[in-house]
Amino acid sequence: MDQRSAEDVDDAGEDVPIKLPFKIFLITDRKLAASHGGLIAMTTAALSAAPPGTVAVQLREKDLDAAELLALARELRTICDRYHARLIVNDRIDVAIAAHADGVHLPADSFSVADARALIGNATGLATELDSSAPLSDHGPTVVSTGVADARSVLISAGLVGVSTHNESEVVSAAQAGADFVVFGPVFDPLSKPSYTSARGLAGLIAASRAVSIPVFALGGVTASRIRDLGIAIAEAKARGQAIHIAGIAVIGSIFEAPDPGAAMRDLVTALASW
Repeated sequence: MDQRSAEDVDDAGEDVPIKLPFKIFLITDRKLAASHGGLIAMTTAALSAAPPGTVAVQLREKDLDAAELLALARELRTICDRYHARLIVNDRIDVAIAAHADGVHLPADSFSVADARALIGNATGLATELDSSAPLSDHGPTVVSTGVADARSVLISAGLVGVSTHNESEVVSAAQAGADFVVFGPVFDPLSKPSYTSARGLAGLIAASRAVSIPVFALGGVTASRIRDLGIAIAEAKARGQAIHIAGIAVIGSIFEAPDPGAAMRDLVTALASW
């Protein structure tokens, strides 16, 4: 089901900005978390420090096989339920359904809708396979990367579909394809890994967010002090009459490299309160 309900369309039939309940998109990295107590312990500590509903957890562990990923997704589902957080699974639509996740997150270079459909066949057959308790293949009944339209058709419930983006053009393409939100970056040089492209800066983030009406989450080098700087930039843009759709932040290292993930989460929440 498309997340755009009747409330997302005005009386003239035009799209109005989509609003999501969460402001922090926490992307997992169990290898970073290993030196600070492990992914489950760090995620639990971080979520316990955030107001209910303000965080979505993206399970992004690309090197795990299907069975391992599903087991981890189910553990995170329990934790997310406890702290009223959304659970989003990276790429694996089959795992998202089996773990009762709240949605799926796709890379920017996903297959086109036509190519994805040709590869996976009838997407609606996935539900039947999962209901019959058939084992998940490491290559999956779905392809690792699918188009937004296929992701939405396969998710049984009203699942969210997010897309990773790195420039304004990709943001616009994701919105036109029907994504519910995008993660945009790197805005600053990443904290947790080498940069895969040049940092876009605050100006690039704001320009991308002005080009669409779906929520945009800022990723890459996000710290509490930079969140405050971003809040100032958003306020200045709005003062100039610009429509800004920056909904929050996406983080990895800010939490999973922190000695105290609970304290780190509280710092982020406090900084976001200044927006």
